[in-house]
Amino acid sequence: AHHGAGEVGIELAIERRAEALLRESEELYRSILTASPDNITITDLAGHVRMVSLVAVKMLGVERVEDLIGQVADDFLLPEDRARANARLAGMFQGQPFGPGEYRLRRFDGQIVEVEVNAEMIRGADGLPSGVVLITRDITARKQAEAALQQSELLFSTIFQAGPMGINLIRLADRRCVQINDAFLDMIGYRRDEVLGRTRVRIRTASAL
Repeated sequence: AHHGAGEVGIELAIERRAEALLRESEELYRSILTASPDNITITDLAGHVRMVSLVAVKMLGVERVEDLIGQVADDFLLPEDRARANARLAGMFQGQPFGPGEYRLRRFDGQIVEVEVNAEMIRGADGLPSGVVLITRDITARKQAEAALQQSELLFSTIFQAGPMGINLIRLADRRCVQINDAFLDMIGYRRDEVLGRTRVRIRTASAL
């Protein structure tokens, strides 16, 4: 059957409109990728990178975004983290939320980067899965700060407990005892549970025993 000129014109208009919408969609993706402070990666269902934000260049230690296109996203994960991430992705395709999780990436120069990753499935016009969007945030500095704080607290606790001088920490708000060391308990002759949370402690002298 031959198409009339009017039908051909309508088909061409629809085709051009579809192409224009596709370009607009791609430009929207690129704008979001450029503006986001986090690394946004879009992959196909096999995990190959289709689009990725500029943040990934610094995060993964490459020279250009193009160096990442076509790479398999989970190849950057440490092997011991990869299975966990893939299991969560598989669960996402079964309807379970992926949810943010902490993982470790290996940069091209071998340096380890600690990241928080969230993911969501992309569906096509037919409603079927067509890809995955990954939001990756570098949390290396935060993890280092947490480790330093934990080390500092451990050092304080060690010095506090092992010190030869009796120390009794009082909360200013209500003047209650919140922490004491063993040397202080030896001085007053009470058990720890008899002192913590109290506002006043009667010192038990040796002569009173």
